[in-house]
Amino acid sequence: MEATEDGRPVVLIVDDDLDLLERLESRLSNEGFEVQTTTQGQSVLELAKEIHANLILLDVMLRDISGFSVCRQIRHDPILFLTPIIVVSAMADPREIDHGRRQGCDRYLTKPVEVPLLISEIKEALESSKRLLENVHDTGPKCRWALLREINYRLIRNEGFALVDLDILNFKKRFSCESEQGRFARRVFDAARQCKTYMDLHETSFFSPRPGTLTTVMPPYHHRRYAQSLIERVEDLVDGISAEEEEEERLRPVISLIDTEKGGFEDHYDMYIGMLQMREKARTSRESIVSDERNQKKRRHQVIKSGNKPPNAPPNLL
Repeated sequence: MEATEDGRPVVLIVDDDLDLLERLESRLSNEGFEVQTTTQGQSVLELAKEIHANLILLDVMLRDISGFSVCRQIRHDPILFLTPIIVVSAMADPREIDHGRRQGCDRYLTKPVEVPLLISEIKEALESSKRLLENVHDTGPKCRWALLREINYRLIRNEGFALVDLDILNFKKRFSCESEQGRFARRVFDAARQCKTYMDLHETSFFSPRPGTLTTVMPPYHHRRYAQSLIERVEDLVDGISAEEEEEERLRPVISLIDTEKGGFEDHYDMYIGMLQMREKARTSRESIVSDERNQKKRRHQVIKSGNKPPNAPPNLL
């Protein structure tokens, strides 16, 4: 999380109420924040990048553009998509609040808002972002944040979806330099995209939070067939470069599946941690793992050897 040279977080306030801007700028500055303000929603993306904003306070009813539109633009921007957004609006209808969250805001406060509460929410949002980055130890934090936001976005929308997590064992051992890692990773991405195209999948996104992994977020109704197709394609890639190597040394792709249809996830972080736990089980057993049932008190997993179907398995089960 970037800040000013003296360590102060940068807060961008977007509102067309000049008196409110002045009051908030004064109070937040006294609390140790570097504050920038604008009345123009159209300028938010450019200004936020210029000042390296750590957090954006956003009104909805702006003169030139809806704050919800700004929210969507931020979430789709490759640089700003991780930036926490707090909507502060006079629109207090529960449907509007729910709509705002669906557009990607992290928190929604209604006007008039007490300044101490607002400051508390800002500090909590900044601390939450910092803690999230520190508590998950994989490499590739921006990609990981993007994955977490995608999970959160779909959970908020109450969409059923699945995570298909591909992990290639011995990846770093086999590819010692980053250029080799990058070339093989691109081939894996191509294989995943081919599966997506062949199966005519929609609402499907790819993330690679660490070298040798690929997490696919997708609808739940074809995820087992997609996983079967993906691992077969990646095994073909692996056989082409390490077929003669010893079993313990060769590349080995394993897949973990987890989906919301089985229920029980408290939030996006809970689901992500569940995925990491299944990935670790797959690494330890060197076998792919498919979630069978999960709730907050108990998890049951069906363990299936990579690339093979168990006896009496239903069609398309990995």
